[in-house]
Amino acid sequence: PSPSSGKLHIFYKAHIAFQRNLPGAPPEPAVFPMYSGYIDVEMDGLQHKVYYVLCEAIRAYPLEAPLVVWLNGGPGASSLLGLLLEHGPYILETDGSLRYNDFSWNQYSNVVLYIESPSFVGFSHVSNHSRYRNAKKLARCATLYNSDSILTPDNVYQDEATATLNTDALHVFMTKVHPRYADRDFFMTGESNGGLYAPFLAREVLAGIKKGTFTNDRLKVTFLANGIAMGNAGMDIYTRMFSAVLQTFSMGMVSQKISERLFEFWQITRDGNPGDWVVNDIWTWMGDFRYLLKSTNGTGATYLYNLHLDCEDNDNNEDWHIEKKVQHAECTFKAVPERYLNREDVQKALHVISEGNTPLKWIAINHDVTLSYYQAFEIFHIYEGIVDSAKDDFRILYFSGDP
Repeated sequence: PSPSSGKLHIFYKAHIAFQRNLPGAPPEPAVFPMYSGYIDVEMDGLQHKVYYVLCEAIRAYPLEAPLVVWLNGGPGASSLLGLLLEHGPYILETDGSLRYNDFSWNQYSNVVLYIESPSFVGFSHVSNHSRYRNAKKLARCATLYNSDSILTPDNVYQDEATATLNTDALHVFMTKVHPRYADRDFFMTGESNGGLYAPFLAREVLAGIKKGTFTNDRLKVTFLANGIAMGNAGMDIYTRMFSAVLQTFSMGMVSQKISERLFEFWQITRDGNPGDWVVNDIWTWMGDFRYLLKSTNGTGATYLYNLHLDCEDNDNNEDWHIEKKVQHAECTFKAVPERYLNREDVQKALHVISEGNTPLKWIAINHDVTLSYYQAFEIFHIYEGIVDSAKDDFRILYFSGDP
């Protein structure tokens, strides 16, 4: 869509307030506007359609409240999970209704860009490239994990390219979609794999600010970047393996003998050369680890986002483990939003589709993206880049809880 004219309030035509028409919302009128739509980003000849939802502040003045970007993890998980199940203005109930969330993050900040990233996560997609439409075939080719082709412009599924896509989306957002946020305090946040998304994004944004490229030239405004915050953040792949074993052992979920064997395998992979290590092994290891939890805790299955909660197996669920050895337990945290967001009336209200269009298929976690993603082996050099570009008052927050 093309932007309409105005002073500081220039919006894409499709990016209008929608919460009053959101199916299942409480009958009481909302006191805050919400916006949604696609951000058009051209990168390496591809037309990316990056989907976002913006929730403006409730208690603070929206034109002064800080801008907070939220990125769910995975990789492959939709940020609409954060919107509907965690800290958005509404919490989605199992019956498809919405209730107000008294602890939503937009009480005092403008939580924006519940961004669905990279492409083919949630409603985000690429409109002009057939290769992306066959992500499953790409995912099943394990040889790609050790191939240079994974880093070509034809594949966005690696951290640097995802950061570039997100940076470009933010730039379009602040210059064309909602330019009134151009001079706002700005924080980048996320959870899980957002522990990689946020620092990679921050490094690129800060470098752009330092070079003078991450600006709104029309308004003569240089964007601000004040900090990053990551909850239960995944860091490098080895730290994830180590912490998973340490936590489950400390909770009595695996025996000392099993934990020692897992630590031994972790040490072998940690001391090896990542360039020679078949990345597919990490999925085998994680799948076997999940199977150990399932078979040793006596409950049938483990909900990895809350180790105190059990899940029921779903025999009809597609097994996303490459070697098809371990069944992924299905939990309501995925099923409920998938039912809701695949409704035609919901997609129309969210500006995903227009009248007469066929609804898009929305899944909570695109495991084809997960399995196609070339993840960073270590990220501490990213923080060196942040320190080199950031001002002294730039803040970094890690916060964790017992999942």
